[in-house]
Amino acid sequence: MSKNTLLIDGNAVAYTINIAQCKDEKQFAKFFFSRLREYAKQFTCMPKALLFFDDKAGGNWREEFYPDYQKGRKEAKNKYTPVQLEESQKRSAYLNNLKQTLDTSKKYTYVHYPHTETDDLISLYCHNVQEENETVTILTTDKDLFQLIRQTGNRKVQVLFLIKRQLIKDESIGKTALEEKIWLGDHSDSIPSVCKNVGKVTYPDFRVFINKMQENDVDPTDSVQAKKVSESLGIKYTPSFSNFNKEQLSINKKLIDLSYVVELDAKQDNKKTNYLKE
Repeated sequence: MSKNTLLIDGNAVAYTINIAQCKDEKQFAKFFFSRLREYAKQFTCMPKALLFFDDKAGGNWREEFYPDYQKGRKEAKNKYTPVQLEESQKRSAYLNNLKQTLDTSKKYTYVHYPHTETDDLISLYCHNVQEENETVTILTTDKDLFQLIRQTGNRKVQVLFLIKRQLIKDESIGKTALEEKIWLGDHSDSIPSVCKNVGKVTYPDFRVFINKMQENDVDPTDSVQAKKVSESLGIKYTPSFSNFNKEQLSINKKLIDLSYVVELDAKQDNKKTNYLKE
């Protein structure tokens, strides 16, 4: 017998709420749970619901592995206007109060783990906890979670993308988004591109170029050989192609590909997976 499970990115839902319209933490919580009820209406019966929140106090593995991770966000906060700072502090206080309420909720299971991002826990659930004939729906505004979409086999995963109110089931969307982000980086998380000055327009040609260079075992930084390979492919040679940083590619894969989180947890005796199974 199949079952449905709802994995809710709590931070994503919370940030769809206009904090200026909330007079206090009770109204914020009211708006939050109203949103959840609205999103759940598409299900014929209320599925099992797990509500995930970040618990990054004191840092997380990405910051240890790559110190510049989300550096831009931290710098932006230091430049907040008084109004922005007040709204940020209110949101933080309201969220903390909401989490305390969730600890005693019978309808939603509140899920968090020290020094861990929501994405990581949701990934571990989909890889290690999801059962046979269980369909998982992830509620989020974060496109990084598209990479978890799975429609093959009997452990299906789909994403309800809250920004467009769109249910996404196409695995290829997630795979394409993952590949592009690994190679082009993620500006919002201060993760650079593997090749400076290569953007979405030149990305397709760049990938063909790099694949050919690797196939021929040629160093992409060799501009003379790079020009010859470009000509053989019918691609206009762009000097920036020779800026390919193989080391950054390896770093980006670990930071962005959520399957790496599964490897990390396995090395730590599956502590987070076991927590999710409790």
